[in-house]
Amino acid sequence: MRYFKKKKSLKTETSTNPIRSFASSYGGTRGTFFVDSKDSVYLNVREFSGSFFKVKIEPKIWKIHSDEHKYVGKYKCLKATTVDTIVNPKGVFTYNVVAWFSPELPGIYGPAGYFGLPGLILELHNGKMSLEANELDFDTKKGKPFDIDDERRRLVTEKQYDSIVEKTTKDFFNISKF
Repeated sequence: MRYFKKKKSLKTETSTNPIRSFASSYGGTRGTFFVDSKDSVYLNVREFSGSFFKVKIEPKIWKIHSDEHKYVGKYKCLKATTVDTIVNPKGVFTYNVVAWFSPELPGIYGPAGYFGLPGLILELHNGKMSLEANELDFDTKKGKPFDIDDERRRLVTEKQYDSIVEKTTKDFFNISKF
């Protein structure tokens, strides 16, 4: 199993910066992403309200535009698109997602739970945020950053996780509609 984790920037990020923390959460870049394409296991380990969850992620269905390319840094990238559908109490929203991936770089990984293309995603626009890799650091150490099979990490679907967050938020703020 391989994993993808956003590296903290010493220049701009600290764990106590609430605006950065909110932006990362809103853009879907929080936690550690595990991808095991051989066994079709896709997880995002997230912490919420003192508990850790292994959230199952469904892979996106991508359309690759092989006639469109650009350079992200020194890497030639191809364009791929998909659509995200978000359902919340305010309605159903769809967002066009554009990813630029490099077939030169091994792996099927990318930021914020986006993956499944034949190369590393170096730039992503998902309707909420734009993310771009400005430095690549390939850690060649074997092993896992922590035990993914730890029983204290509850396995849930994205829908179950969203329900837990919504209920906890309602209870915390003592509100009837969120």
